[in-house]
Amino acid sequence: MKKVLYLLLAFTISSASAQQASTGTTAANYPAPINCTAEQDHQHMMKPLGIKVLRPGPGGDVKAIIGSNYDQVLANP
Repeated sequence: MKKVLYLLLAFTISSASAQQASTGTTAANYPAPINCTAEQDHQHMMKPLGIKVLRPGPGGDVKAIIGSNYDQVLANP
């Protein structure tokens, strides 16, 4: 049983390295990672999605247009 596992492992490793060599994918082919702040990362994500401005979240006034959608008086204590 161990021989079968060793052969399977050896075959998997050799086929993976052969595939990598045939496609030419190495670490040198990828761009260097970018270190950025959370704000910069947020802007990088919004740009490809075409998002210009985020809408504001709910406010504290229930009667406002963007007010929260619950009434604390009616909440179950």
